[in-house]
Amino acid sequence: MMRNFVMLASLAINIFLIGLIVGGNLPGAPKGKPPMPRQEEPARSGLATLNNIMPIRALQTLPPEQRQHARATIKEFLPKSRALQVKIAEKRKNLTEVLLAAELNEEELKEAVSSLQELQFEQQRLTADTMAKVLIDLPDAERIALLIRIETFKQRQREERQGKVREKIRDRMEERQLEEVAEPQAQTEE
Repeated sequence: MMRNFVMLASLAINIFLIGLIVGGNLPGAPKGKPPMPRQEEPARSGLATLNNIMPIRALQTLPPEQRQHARATIKEFLPKSRALQVKIAEKRKNLTEVLLAAELNEEELKEAVSSLQELQFEQQRLTADTMAKVLIDLPDAERIALLIRIETFKQRQREERQGKVREKIRDRMEERQLEEVAEPQAQTEE
C-alpha cells in the first residue's frame, strides 16, 4: 500500500514538474508577451492549436484538393481539442494544488492524477481519430509521404522542447547555486 502511494506521488510530482518547466511557470521565467508563432504554426489559419495533432506545414505539400480536405477534417476536430486542452490545464492546476497542500491526501492525489490521465487519453484518442480521418482518403504514396513529413516535424519539435527544458533546468540550477553562495555571504555580513 505504501509502495503504491510512493509511486503515485512520484508520478504526480513528475507531471507537476514537467508542467512547470514546459509551461514556463518557474520562478524567474520570463514574463510578458508570448513569443511570436513559429513558421510551422501559422497564426492566421486558426489551425495552429492543432499543430500537436498534425503539423500544418506538413500539409502544404499535398495536392490542393487533398490539402483542403485535410484542413477541413482538422477544423472539424478543433473545438473539441480546444475544450480538452482547457480541461487538461484545469486538471493540472488541480493536481498542483493537491501537491502543494499542507498535508498530502492520498485519495485526492489519486483522483487528481486519474482525472488528468483520463483527459490526456481522450486527447490522444481525438488525435488518433483526426489522423485516421485525414489519412484514410489519401493515396498510399501521399499517405506515406505525409506520415514521414509529420514524423520529421514532430522529431524537430521534440528536440526543440527538450533543448528548452534542459536550458530552463540548467538556468534554475545556476540560480540555486548563486542563491546558496549568496546566502552564507549575507549571513557573515550580518
